[in-house]
Amino acid sequence: MFSRRQVETCDVNEPLASLRELTADRKVALEFCGRVSLVIDGYNDDPRELFEIPEVRAYLKRLDHEWPYWFFFLSQADDSIQMLESCCATRSR
Repeated sequence: MFSRRQVETCDVNEPLASLRELTADRKVALEFCGRVSLVIDGYNDDPRELFEIPEVRAYLKRLDHEWPYWFFFLSQADDSIQMLESCCATRSR
């Protein structure tokens, strides 16, 4: 879970430490394959979708740049993959 404070300060250090533990060991990586969900807390009262919030987009883009292993780990049981894709996709106008 990422907090609104982490998102707004673009502080990826703590989440990156946790995410890197998933890729540090083959056994752990296989155990968590498809079992990670993206959860961002603190925007429940914001009427926008998370991918419409510039700070959320910037945060997930930075995390993706630092740790590009999402698609191995993200759950397909929720909309984590869709949210990551929506946040990291380049917008065309």
